[in-house]
Amino acid sequence: MNSLIHACVKDAIYDGVITKDFVQNVSLIYDKKRTKVISYLNIEELSSLLDLILNTKKPNFTSKYMIYLTAYSGMRLGEIQGLQ
Repeated sequence: MNSLIHACVKDAIYDGVITKDFVQNVSLIYDKKRTKVISYLNIEELSSLLDLILNTKKPNFTSKYMIYLTAYSGMRLGEIQGLQ
């Protein structure tokens, strides 16, 4: 990540967008203790969830449809909320 940020800043200096390298002598520190572990559903869990959603369709609970659409499309929550 450090090299990516430094490269972006150097490109911005070269392009004249900025004049000073504000990331010079700066390095990011990675702390494993503060890293959040994200657990995803496996295929069986996802299949069970989608079966439950399909078997308990209720028009007033749009969140179920949002979960279903997310699972099949990969859309983010904000993208789904923006649908009309």
